[in-house]
Amino acid sequence: MGAVGILKAVYDYDLSADRLILECPFESMKTAIHRRFENLDLPTVLLPDLLLFWGGWQNDMDAFQHSSTRYAQRVSMPTLLLHGQHDARVARSEVEAIVSQLTAPHELVLLDAGHDHMYSSDQTSWTRAVWNFLSH
Repeated sequence: MGAVGILKAVYDYDLSADRLILECPFESMKTAIHRRFENLDLPTVLLPDLLLFWGGWQNDMDAFQHSSTRYAQRVSMPTLLLHGQHDARVARSEVEAIVSQLTAPHELVLLDAGHDHMYSSDQTSWTRAVWNFLSH
């Protein structure tokens, strides 16, 4: 959730940096919750939306509007997105939806990894991607 937190901070506070690196950002809170329910073989009708409503109310936010694709529209710095090809939590289509909203230079690198431990799962590719991105 750190990648999405960074995107939201850029969106809300017009933050800037020389470069931005994001690992496994999800498209929206709604897609993230629906995906978790699917992974647990739970029904995706009504329950995820009730959870979004309740969680949003408890945290004084509109969870239905928590959207990385919207936040990505304000990113003005070069961005590297890292996504694991075996990620069961975030679909590649979600990351591509975020990429489609970026207007600044960006690169999507697919690693031989899942959602967690991307560095240790594909250390060589991760290091190469990050080093190349930071070097240019």
